[in-house]
Amino acid sequence: MDFQSAELAELYDYWSRIRGARAMPARSDIDPSQIRHLLPILFMVDVADDIPDCRFRLFGTALTIAYGADLTGRSLGEIFLGRERDAVFEKYREAIGTGAPIVSQHKFRSSQGAPVHFERLLLPLSDDPPNVAMLLGGTRLFTPNFGTWGA
Repeated sequence: MDFQSAELAELYDYWSRIRGARAMPARSDIDPSQIRHLLPILFMVDVADDIPDCRFRLFGTALTIAYGADLTGRSLGEIFLGRERDAVFEKYREAIGTGAPIVSQHKFRSSQGAPVHFERLLLPLSDDPPNVAMLLGGTRLFTPNFGTWGA
């Protein structure tokens, strides 16, 4: 995988190491103490039957600052409302459907017209492969602040 972000490359290496020979690791394999320095850019999403119904279980502090809100407990459908919605949902759908890691770069304008540029990594987790139960993700922001998200 090609990364612009060293942090996301490190997260991918961690996921790959704990996965071992399996298709994907389980949620219980994640040891936050091993990736403590990455926690501010991490998120976890509970998978639902419909992509818009998937919910953030964890949302890192750097992401909370950038988005202007803690999105923990909120669904993807509540958050992604603009033009980027289809592109973002497609990446989540791909990671859940294939059980494979997905890295993507996104550039668009916020609802206030500010340029937004970030790289996102989605890493499937499962206690019952090939069924993906959760996504561990990381977002590296190349734009200092997104402004008010979804406004």
